[in-house]
Amino acid sequence: MFYGKGNIRFLGVLLISISLLLGCQALSQGDRPPGISRGVPQYLPITAKVNIHDTWIELEVARTPAQQQLGLMFRSQLAANRGMLFPVSPPQVASFWMKNCLIALDLIFIRSGQVVAIVADAPPCQTQECPTYESGVPVDYVLELAAGRADELGLRVGDPLTIQYLDAPQSMLPK
Repeated sequence: MFYGKGNIRFLGVLLISISLLLGCQALSQGDRPPGISRGVPQYLPITAKVNIHDTWIELEVARTPAQQQLGLMFRSQLAANRGMLFPVSPPQVASFWMKNCLIALDLIFIRSGQVVAIVADAPPCQTQECPTYESGVPVDYVLELAAGRADELGLRVGDPLTIQYLDAPQSMLPK
């Protein structure tokens, strides 16, 4: 096969494009979790809780890259007293999308125990191209709640949040 300058340039652009597409998935650095290809939701144990204006919300904590990549995909509902917490370590600008989500969600971006940004009612996305939602500043946690829940609880940027891990060994707590 002949490899002229045009063919080599095309292959280079193609490889860079593929690398960028594969690298754009939020918080994922590992292999694709098996649940994504089968459309199976993940249900993690309740291992933390957050206090929002005197209301406690039970949290599933997505600790691993695979758990974070799958998140709340394929869930048909999320109870009002439940959410999913995504630790971000080291703190960085976090970017999320709603690919394969069946329900709208509120995304709460947290840094040092304080809300720094809220995306309310992020809609589900079932198409190939989905918008992303970014924190805009480095965060150490992202909290996902059922759509409208942040507003119901009166949550605002600047509000303090208390996250408690339940019976977690010190080695499991974020630094």
